Amino acid sequence: MALYAATGFADSPDATELVVALVGGHGEVFVQHFAAAPFLPMGEVASLVPQAATQFCSANYVIGSAAESFVAVAGHGSCIPCEIAARDVRFLPPTFKQLQPSPIYVRGADAKPLHD
Repeated sequence: MALYAATGFADSPDATELVVALVGGHGEVFVQHFAAAPFLPMGEVASLVPQAATQFCSANYVIGSAAESFVAVAGHGSCIPCEIAARDVRFLPPTFKQLQPSPIYVRGADAKPLHD
């Protein structure tokens, strides 16, 4: 999410905040709101249905695989067209480059244990 946000700010230098919106499962989108200066997430990543996602994050700039649908549901905003690549890590602040990779579990498990 941070890499999308950093790339979005690099591509749209007039943006002071933006939303990363990625296609999730079960008809939901993963969303997270970011500020440009200082570069910070403005909350945790969430998995929400599109209507709730647009109320959760209200920035005018949106980037990610669900950006177009996010803007369509919100009825306002601008999509930042972007395909991120490993080379885009150069847009991240140094503290973000030093973070160790770790999984993010936004939703609970779909699988349920079987009981006899």
